[in-house]
Amino acid sequence: MKRIFSIKEKEFGAGRFLICIPIISSEKQTIIEDFKDAVDLNPDLVEWRVDYFEDNGDVEKIKDVLYQIKELTQNIPVIFTCRHQSEGGECSLNPEIRYNMFREALETGVVDFLDIEMLNGEGYINSIRKLKDQYGKKLILSYHNFQTTPDEQLIVDKLLEGQSLGADIVKVALMPNTPVDVMTLLSATGKAWENIDIPMITMAMGDLGRVSRVWGNAFGSEITFASMRQSSAPGQIEFGDLKRIIELFSKDGAQL
Repeated sequence: MKRIFSIKEKEFGAGRFLICIPIISSEKQTIIEDFKDAVDLNPDLVEWRVDYFEDNGDVEKIKDVLYQIKELTQNIPVIFTCRHQSEGGECSLNPEIRYNMFREALETGVVDFLDIEMLNGEGYINSIRKLKDQYGKKLILSYHNFQTTPDEQLIVDKLLEGQSLGADIVKVALMPNTPVDVMTLLSATGKAWENIDIPMITMAMGDLGRVSRVWGNAFGSEITFASMRQSSAPGQIEFGDLKRIIELFSKDGAQL
């Protein structure tokens, strides 16, 4: 049975395709302005990619930004991500520093989701699970491959691994090298959907993968990412364009 939960009146696991805008600026004031602009667009979620922040090792400066966006985001779920360099991010902080960062971020009351990589291993993931449970928040476990698309069964296994590790949402983002790779990702998403209880986020990156950002919901993906001024991953579509496309295919009650 699918697990459905709500955060700030947004329903997760119910099948609706949600759009998230990532914030990837490096300077404090620009980050705050980006949050204001993103909120004005009324996305379903916003993600702060704190690994792009020029002071991503300074917990007090991170908290200062979070407190300044607290009122702005009171009605929009916030994903807090410090993506590691090994999976396409800018973060090279050690696990202990990242743990402290996550704890302090949760303490502000602004963050609704933590996103960490599955590669952190079961022990570290369990410590983050316990931490987010203390604050009543949710955990996204993610896997990114910026080089290639694995075999279909390996993708299915990775999605199911996220569930077995205790994720509230599991995310897989892959780089296709051929159109067949895109179909492999979508097919794996559909097969995983038949056996998974938690919401999934899947996408093929780059120009080849753009179709997955529009049609992923038809196969079981529930969140897609759209750019505002800058993209956090190759192939992201501008928010306004993506929203119009999704609304076009969803009108008259049709579900992507």
